[in-house]
Amino acid sequence: MKRIILAVAICLILVMVAVAVKSLLPRPPKEVGNLVAPILDARLRADDSQYEPGSPAWKVEELLDQLVKDRSASAGVASIILLDYYLGEHNGETELCAVTSRGTAVLPLVIRYREHPFGLLKPQYELLKLNRQERDFMYQQALESLRSGKPFGCD
Repeated sequence: MKRIILAVAICLILVMVAVAVKSLLPRPPKEVGNLVAPILDARLRADDSQYEPGSPAWKVEELLDQLVKDRSASAGVASIILLDYYLGEHNGETELCAVTSRGTAVLPLVIRYREHPFGLLKPQYELLKLNRQERDFMYQQALESLRSGKPFGCD
């Protein structure tokens, strides 16, 4: 019994250390975080089977649509940061549109953040992080679309 408790305690400590290390990575500027956090908070609350006006899933889509329309530099960085997170199937396409509709001006940022992601704004956002393969796919799709000059998912 003592071994089980010790093993669980060690696992919990390792998880806390891993989250703490990710939190030590560079964090986005406050204005970027203010655009990213509401989207991720809504996604954490979202239940994909409950898609109706006013629901968290609906709110995620509304916030992403606002981000696509926001042409500020902060919105561009926020769009790229969100490539690291699972936002839903349809919302993933909207997210790619938010990045690729900005054109080649964001290409250097996409390349930089693909190699050096930002740290976590909040530990609970770790639950939404894409695995390495899915993240690589999102960044590759964004890069291909930007290089071809054809925005992805904006129809």
